[in-house]
Amino acid sequence: MEQFFKEIVEKHKSDRYIREVYKFEDIEITVDQKGDKLVIWGFNNKSDRFLNLGTKKYSTLIRRFKTISKDLYSKDNKYFIILDAGIKSVENKIIGYARVSTKKQIDGNSLEQQLALITNRYPSAIVYEESKSSVKERKTFNKIIDGLNRGDILVVTTLDRFCRTVKEGLEVIDSLINKGVIIHILNMGLIEDTPMGRLIVTNLLAFAEFERAMIVERTQTGKAIAKSKEGWKEGRPKVYSKEQLDLALSMLTVNGGDKSYKEVERLLGISKSTLIRENNKRKV
Repeated sequence: MEQFFKEIVEKHKSDRYIREVYKFEDIEITVDQKGDKLVIWGFNNKSDRFLNLGTKKYSTLIRRFKTISKDLYSKDNKYFIILDAGIKSVENKIIGYARVSTKKQIDGNSLEQQLALITNRYPSAIVYEESKSSVKERKTFNKIIDGLNRGDILVVTTLDRFCRTVKEGLEVIDSLINKGVIIHILNMGLIEDTPMGRLIVTNLLAFAEFERAMIVERTQTGKAIAKSKEGWKEGRPKVYSKEQLDLALSMLTVNGGDKSYKEVERLLGISKSTLIRENNKRKV
């Protein structure tokens, strides 16, 4: 169906005076064009009802017309479009962006899950990855933003992969919308350039920022409680006891024993790097 919609848009991307009816299975798409002004509506012959072209099923058609229009709005199941004479082609880039902020996320395949979701929705998308990024240092994301042009589509899986704070999110969204870039957050849909669309995004961003703040607060509270307990120590718990390390080090030839680092590693399962680090620490 996407190719069907693409052909419709291609035929009406320049000034014409014509009324065309396009048929696909049980539906008819009518385009009434008078110069740079178009009116589009759809009809389902099987159900004998007008189509709601704003639904997800027909979003490709409207999204493609957005790439070549300077104004587009809907009323009574019809879309009214004013073409942008400066747009000569509907061949635009589809750019995916996948981000993880910690190594744990990488090991957990979160990055792979993002890539799968984006390519399943947009098989032709070019997907860029950014690993272990911070809020302030997203070099790949910034390069993507700078390279997007009118009609391009930016795709991310969730809003928190797109931005981390309300301020940052709204600034980037405003910048992209002003450039004519289409933003698709897969778990919430296209970001609409309307007061309602902005309100929804602002609320979602605020909630995501609040949720992150609560996670940080709970982590800090848990750490404070742990510190108050007897025997608490900073960092990860030790893997090997003092007795195990004493035995391992005493077996080494460098300490008067008869075994090499490799032999001790094989016999006791304590890595060579751990043995060297512990031996050096005790010498100091």
